[in-house]
Amino acid sequence: MELKTGIYKITNTITGMMYIGSTTVSFRKRWQQHLLSLNKGIHYNLYLQNSWTLHGEESFFFEILEICKPINCLVREDFYIQQYSFSQLYNNRPLASNNFGFRCSDETKKKMSEAQLGKRHTDEAKKRMSIAKTGRIMPDEQKANLSAKNKGRKKPDGFGANISRLKTGNKYCLGKECSQETRNKIAEANKGRVFSEESKKNMLDGCTTKIPVFVLDITNNDTFSFETMRDCQKHFGMSLSTVGHCIKTGKPYHKKLLITLQKTSPNPVEYEAQLESEETPHPTYSDTEQ
Repeated sequence: MELKTGIYKITNTITGMMYIGSTTVSFRKRWQQHLLSLNKGIHYNLYLQNSWTLHGEESFFFEILEICKPINCLVREDFYIQQYSFSQLYNNRPLASNNFGFRCSDETKKKMSEAQLGKRHTDEAKKRMSIAKTGRIMPDEQKANLSAKNKGRKKPDGFGANISRLKTGNKYCLGKECSQETRNKIAEANKGRVFSEESKKNMLDGCTTKIPVFVLDITNNDTFSFETMRDCQKHFGMSLSTVGHCIKTGKPYHKKLLITLQKTSPNPVEYEAQLESEETPHPTYSDTEQ
């Protein structure tokens, strides 16, 4: 038996208010769906829900306006909505086919914002999202569209201050260290990766903060000073990560070069004593490490 689909109307016999809708399943099933959510108090249309709660189920009746094919339902629903003043309808939108003309009030926006505050995805939800996006590659056309859309786009006034305010006190990653497994994955993912000259230039231009670096050759007490870590890296032919590691750990590069952010060079005798007392050898870094 073929299921009948089309346009229907739910009318409040006390106030005369109406809700016009369409169904692509069947009229019986759609009416049952409305009844279930309305009687539970969870209907998506708050106007209809509040009226239903106030006047009761016995004050409403369901009627079929037109039987049509599913492909024509939205067009015919729009037709019937236009036959009434919007103030007579429970419908949220003046058109069923799109959201044109529908705007949330400031009060509604505030409620939606407050409802989302403090919400966090569960670990299970995060895992499902991760699995769903694994292996997904954005098409070149989509990348080009996003790039074109954001070119020349200016951030609103106060945007930076708002981001700073939101992140103040955020200690989520403070002291967090990657596991060896994670480090191996990152290293594997970056193997063979080559940055274009343009990318390198952009990264350099983005590094506006200059941090002076001082180097002491503990074998002959020679000292060097550089405006940035990159200058130090280029001079000695080491990688930036090696420079950062030596600064963080305080261990000399190849037991020779002591790299520090201090303006006064440390006493080399103290570091020689420190090296002699260390049981574990200093890790060796490849000069070609990238």
